Amino acid sequence: MVAVGIALIIIAIPSGGSTSEQNASTERILSIGEELPVGFSRSDGSTDLRGGLNGRISTWRSVLELATKWEVPAEEPSMKTLLRPAFGLGPEMLVYSFPFVGEPQSHLLKMDHAHNFELNVLAELGYLGLSALIALAALVLAMAIRIVKLARSQPRGVSRSTIAILFILPSLIGKLVEVQVGVPRVSDMAMMFALFGAVIAVHELLRIATTSYKDGSESKSQKTALSISISGSIVYKSTIIVAVVASIAFLSVFVGWDLRRLSASRHLAAHLDDPVAAFNNNVWQEAQSRAPERSSITINLYRLYAAAANNQQSKGNEDRAVELILAGRNLLLEYEKYDPFQMDTQIGLAQASSRMAEWGYSEYQQDLIDRYVLIVDRYPNKPSLIGTAATVMSSFGNHELAIDFADRAIATEATTQPWSKAWYAKGRSLYLLGREAEALDVLQIATTKDPESEGAIRSEELLAQIFELQGSS
Repeated sequence: MVAVGIALIIIAIPSGGSTSEQNASTERILSIGEELPVGFSRSDGSTDLRGGLNGRISTWRSVLELATKWEVPAEEPSMKTLLRPAFGLGPEMLVYSFPFVGEPQSHLLKMDHAHNFELNVLAELGYLGLSALIALAALVLAMAIRIVKLARSQPRGVSRSTIAILFILPSLIGKLVEVQVGVPRVSDMAMMFALFGAVIAVHELLRIATTSYKDGSESKSQKTALSISISGSIVYKSTIIVAVVASIAFLSVFVGWDLRRLSASRHLAAHLDDPVAAFNNNVWQEAQSRAPERSSITINLYRLYAAAANNQQSKGNEDRAVELILAGRNLLLEYEKYDPFQMDTQIGLAQASSRMAEWGYSEYQQDLIDRYVLIVDRYPNKPSLIGTAATVMSSFGNHELAIDFADRAIATEATTQPWSKAWYAKGRSLYLLGREAEALDVLQIATTKDPESEGAIRSEELLAQIFELQGSS
């Protein structure tokens, strides 16, 4: 009880910085009372994910739905689909399937974990994985109960085993509570499984100590010592072999993976303090060459290429602009071979093809259409992407598809935000298809959806052009 009181005081202490930051801890404590009554729905009706209980409940609900559908972003053999419930999506694959069941989001947040360890195991390792976790937890719980019984059977007094119990069991309880809402990163999970191992180890030590105390059998001790001496050489040789193999495997992974990625991060860190070097393609190129599988570096390098291409285009250097945008596109195409389902990669490739088509290279039009169709299919809970796809389809004459995409984005407005660009794309396409009356109604609505947004402004401009044409005719 004293520890709980101290913890509450520490939590409530202002963290420094601005006034809003100082009040953040207190507001979080008070917000618990506000969130509990609403339960499974938000008072504002929004489905946008956010921190706190409501955000986690929304995520849990979506992951539970995923555990009944097992949708994946690529076609697969029917046998593999049949085995999904048993074996799950695969480690770290939740991020690719979550958009199929996640509620519509205004932003492009990628949900790569379930904020609950058991649900995360269910989604990524299936019902067999969850069953194994439950069995392990039950074993550890049974051992924890038996540890207390064994400790009581020993002579009275504070022993080393008692101290170990007082350290390990409360820590394990705290960790098990934490993982119910935490992030299942390796750094977080390592301590939980280390505590599992510690419980098993303490149980065995106490069991041996209790047995020796009760029996007091010298012959049994001699027999144990004899058994150890006979098997000692075998254990020693086996240990050496295992240690050598493990060391080789560790060094190979460390040098071939961790050290190389660390080198890329170190190279960036050494230059990013310089405001000029931070936007230097050469700095990012070197980092990307050291760790080409790191999406954050590859995507940032592509964005630098795209920005440089736009700059060159604005100066009239079209050849240089094309060279730069294609260099960035080639980077993404190479990364796509490593991870074909990464959202930022697909967005970048679609934007690169769109840029080339805008500059008059018509051979990229089909690629941009295919890319945006893929984006809409893979990320159905991202109306901002769907609205952008509708605008692009309308710009390049694919009006039926533009209307379809716009309707999908508009359907999420009740729980996200107004999507004026989707309304604009729909109105423009309707007008160009000759459905003028419908187009005018849709464009009028678009001007009321977030009036300061680009979609609303472009709708006003198009309406002015239409009325001007009607007046002149």
